[in-house]
Amino acid sequence: MTSKNIRALVVGIIISLAAFYFALRNVDFSALANAVLSADLGWMAVVLVSYMVHYWFKAMRWRDLLEPVKRVTTTQAYPVMMTGFFANNILPAHLGEFVRMYVGSKLYLVSKTQVLATIVLERLLDFSTIAVLFGGALVLGSAISEQLVPAGYVLLGLTLFAWLVIFIFLRFEEPMLRFTGWLLKPLPDRFVERVLELLLLALSAMHSMTSTRLVIRSVVLSLLQWALVGLAVFAALESVGVEVGMAVAVITLAATVLAVALPAAPGFFGTIQLAFVLALAPYGIAESDALAGSVIFHIISWAYVMVSGVIALQQLNMRVGDLNRDVEQG
Repeated sequence: MTSKNIRALVVGIIISLAAFYFALRNVDFSALANAVLSADLGWMAVVLVSYMVHYWFKAMRWRDLLEPVKRVTTTQAYPVMMTGFFANNILPAHLGEFVRMYVGSKLYLVSKTQVLATIVLERLLDFSTIAVLFGGALVLGSAISEQLVPAGYVLLGLTLFAWLVIFIFLRFEEPMLRFTGWLLKPLPDRFVERVLELLLLALSAMHSMTSTRLVIRSVVLSLLQWALVGLAVFAALESVGVEVGMAVAVITLAATVLAVALPAAPGFFGTIQLAFVLALAPYGIAESDALAGSVIFHIISWAYVMVSGVIALQQLNMRVGDLNRDVEQG
């Protein structure tokens, strides 16, 4: 592991420990243990099945995003994708995305840049889908909090505006890139270069999505897969006796996605727990109950990725050591 990755690991561990501290400081540990140990197995099964279908839909979407550069089947895309998520559970700084890039490039015989472009586009679809679901939950959850309804409309409007900006970038790429460079000029050159590189990657991936069929499929699969994770959050909370509606579950999901985007220890322990506590506190859910739900949600999803990752490595004739070596060589 390089010194840069070691520093990222140390920072991530510190952030995870801080998140654990704030999540656990007012928790009744006996109540937490009782809730987890007595969790309903039926609802836990719903969490597991939701995640299984979620990842299959995600592999289908990645297959579609890859189609303009390389035609692969879902069964070919799935193990490469799961290897990346597995790497995120054992490597710092979200390096699993780069593992997927390297492995996909080798197996599919395409450039790393082309694979990375599909991953960048995948993240854009993910965050915009979460924004739509979150905004919709705030609007439709008026019975929970009418004060949040305007925020929901604002979020939906901002998401629509963001995609309008993306459309303008696609239509006027060169002048918009020059304008972006001018706008970011006061910032450090390295940061500006990185932003422009990511923009070019995303735009190249979007330019390749010329098929209306692929666009529609990608949008529908994005909505389906994240709705399933929302269902997993709902089921995890129900398994420990926390009864909330789907709107609150989706709001908790959005907080969890933001938490996972932050630097953290491999596996995102601590940040996910704090996300559940903070998201559910406004709705009167006790910290021990919120944490119990987060434990069920997190452990099942983490274990599924770990098991699937090990199976994927066997299918690809790879070992765990190969993942870190790929990242360092890249």
